[in-house]
Amino acid sequence: MSAPFDLAALAGEPLWISEAEVVAALHLGEAIDALERCLPLEADGQACSMAKTHATWGGGHTLHAIGAVMEGAGVVGTKSWAHTGGGATPLLLLWGTESGELLAVIEAFALGQMRTGGIAGLGAMASRSISASICSLVMTIGGQRSRADGAVPLRSRKTS
Repeated sequence: MSAPFDLAALAGEPLWISEAEVVAALHLGEAIDALERCLPLEADGQACSMAKTHATWGGGHTLHAIGAVMEGAGVVGTKSWAHTGGGATPLLLLWGTESGELLAVIEAFALGQMRTGGIAGLGAMASRSISASICSLVMTIGGQRSRADGAVPLRSRKTS
């Protein structure tokens, strides 16, 4: 897999991508397409995930970290966030695999929702016995609307 962007152009000052820029630049269908391209790389040993870890403090507050290596794309990254009674602000940090240079900091709340919705969409595609309406109903329970939205692009997608 080649790099999805020109890594040389990111040399120097790290790029900061705001939550609003993420939402404007990426829609759920694109997240599903990216997952479809990247998940097989992990199966082929060309990428690997970091096990999620967390630590707790105070009245149930938590600090989380997850990550992945996409060596063929020239990037590694970790998403980290603290979850407190006041909320959470997840950040995705991307580094170059050759230089170790920080390439980007991405505000990642919506990005995480799209990843979760995209995985749900792929799961629905893989499991044709579950209709989109049942999938949406189940995923909407508990306010998980972004996950249910993952089923929406499936109605127009060609499947094998």
